[in-house]
Amino acid sequence: MFKYLFSSIACAMIFIGCGIDKNTSLSDLRQQAFEEFVAFQYKEKSDFKDDIKKVVSEYIKDNGIKADLFELNNFTNCVMYNIWEKNPKQTLELPLKACTNELNNGELKKINYEDPSWILGQFDTVSGEHYIASKYIKNNLNDPKSYEFVDANYKILSNGSQVLITTEYIAKNLLGGNVRNKTAILFSNHGEILAVY
Repeated sequence: MFKYLFSSIACAMIFIGCGIDKNTSLSDLRQQAFEEFVAFQYKEKSDFKDDIKKVVSEYIKDNGIKADLFELNNFTNCVMYNIWEKNPKQTLELPLKACTNELNNGELKKINYEDPSWILGQFDTVSGEHYIASKYIKNNLNDPKSYEFVDANYKILSNGSQVLITTEYIAKNLLGGNVRNKTAILFSNHGEILAVY
């Protein structure tokens, strides 16, 4: 946990005074989510989400977008969802435009988006390790100290309400030999474990 705490403090200093706008890269946004969420309990309010809401409000105002309160909330969740679905080299403008298109063509009324940022914010943006998934796997090994992270990836399901995290790792088996394994864990967007495969 201390390695995450120190990296979070160091990275937070970089972001102090730096606002988020539509030109912020998705990679930088993912890093900010990691810094705010990793190793902490889920909370409904966050600086990360508040910053995105401000950008969404400005974008809606600047582009004369008309929508009711439900659509605006769903639009914001659509943007949050797309931060994690689009190429990290793109900027926040791409999710904003994608969600505007969905609003304009009526698709946004058919889809109820949820924000997956907290559970996906558990990914270390340097190593790629998912904090909660790795912790769960280690706690269920015969020899937790033998755990060696190899790789992890995710798939967002149910429009952001669930995320499947697949972790590849090496650990000792019952006979003491090192074995490469994969474990897939289905999480709710709030971090509850729904299934393990």
